[in-house]
Amino acid sequence: MWGYEKKLQYPVKIKNPDPVAAKIIMTQLGGPDGEMGAAARYLNQRYTMPYKECKAILTDIGTEELAHQEMIAAIVYQLTRNLTPEQIKRDGFDAYFVDHTTGIFPQSASGLPFSTAAIQCKGDAITDLFEDLAAEQKARTTYDNLLRLIDDPDVRDPIKFLRQREVTHFQRFGDAKRILPNTNSGSKKIINIQYYGVTVIKTVTSFCFIKRRTYILNAQVIAIANQKGGVGKTTSCVNLGVALARENKKVLLIDSDPQGSLSISLGHHQPDKLPITISNIMSKILSDQSLIKGEGILHHEEGIDLMPADIELSGMEVSLVNAMSRETILRQYINSVRAQYTHILIDCQPSLGMLTINALAAADRVIIPVQAEYLPAKGLEQLLYTISKVKRQINPKLQIDGILLTMVDSRTNFAKEISALVRNTYGSKIKIFNSEIPHSVRAKEISAEGKSIFSHDPNGKVAQAYKNLTSELLRLERQRIDLSR
Repeated sequence: MWGYEKKLQYPVKIKNPDPVAAKIIMTQLGGPDGEMGAAARYLNQRYTMPYKECKAILTDIGTEELAHQEMIAAIVYQLTRNLTPEQIKRDGFDAYFVDHTTGIFPQSASGLPFSTAAIQCKGDAITDLFEDLAAEQKARTTYDNLLRLIDDPDVRDPIKFLRQREVTHFQRFGDAKRILPNTNSGSKKIINIQYYGVTVIKTVTSFCFIKRRTYILNAQVIAIANQKGGVGKTTSCVNLGVALARENKKVLLIDSDPQGSLSISLGHHQPDKLPITISNIMSKILSDQSLIKGEGILHHEEGIDLMPADIELSGMEVSLVNAMSRETILRQYINSVRAQYTHILIDCQPSLGMLTINALAAADRVIIPVQAEYLPAKGLEQLLYTISKVKRQINPKLQIDGILLTMVDSRTNFAKEISALVRNTYGSKIKIFNSEIPHSVRAKEISAEGKSIFSHDPNGKVAQAYKNLTSELLRLERQRIDLSR
């Protein structure tokens, strides 16, 4: 997320002193929801956190909160330097000045000194993570309140940055929460439930007083990725999505390619004329606008939903380069809709740019289609390195479901040799799906018709191959659930 350098994580360049603003901003240094308490809380919680992925998230966020502590101190310092005695008395800064001059002393907006009660370290994984989720939302609310009271753009700019990081931290603690195993502990079973609109993990017995429970879907997010074009990503996304729908799953497909190949393959042959696409949704998130439920989602006759893409998405990729939390913009959208689906499939663009990084940051798992030819098979190393880096730095829960061999011409010895090459090279480290997608002219025809292989050629070998792949995928999911019990 960030690396230590002898400079602030985000620049603070304030020209006009304002002791009134300094007094209220000080609360995010030493107040009950401030950066000092947050840094100590997360770094201390690491020692009793039993899950290494959660421990890594606590380390990342705890050390970043130290950087935010420096930013708040810099803001307060710049707002109070070179004050005249008249400004000090006029703006009510005299009591602070008498005790500390203009030194940085951690206290709340009401003047209470920093208290170690803000650290809140309990030594229990569930208790601590829920405390952390609440703490990030309380800090975000405090920054919202500060932005309501502050007009100076030089002050608002770093405050807005810090606010956005609280949102990102909340999302990452949500990821940590999902890492916790759903296991039986005595007679108490840990479950995911929705309580007044908030998804939480809690024991059944501790919620006995609730008369009504609303159980929600928690979608499996699968990125279908390969930086090589023409390997069957879009075809696999369409047919796997429809095959899952035929198994009574609720499926959303997200087109993350500016070429709009997935949108075209599902019958929207001019995606640039669609009123709302994923680029519009991501633009809203970047500008902190509210999303409307179901906005932009198109329903397909074969029982799947689609979030389309158009050429404007290429411009969005450029915008993401300088955006705050740029790797998690797509994840923010997916988190807003994942309770409505069992599976969300992301069709990635044929590159390893920021859009693909966003997809990997949002995904739980990755499927890698590889054409049964020499060059696509040899080009896997860079993709695997990128996935490993995203897992290490952004999304610790990311897993590779497997490599899917596509366009396999079983009549040729060459295709058999490539299949053997992939299995021998990667099979010991990564699952290679037993299902192979055969080469077929019928499969190439479906994009023009806007339908899946199950409508175009339901009894053909490609349809059977995707049925087998779906069965294999669902079997993997059941195995993971069994292992977590």
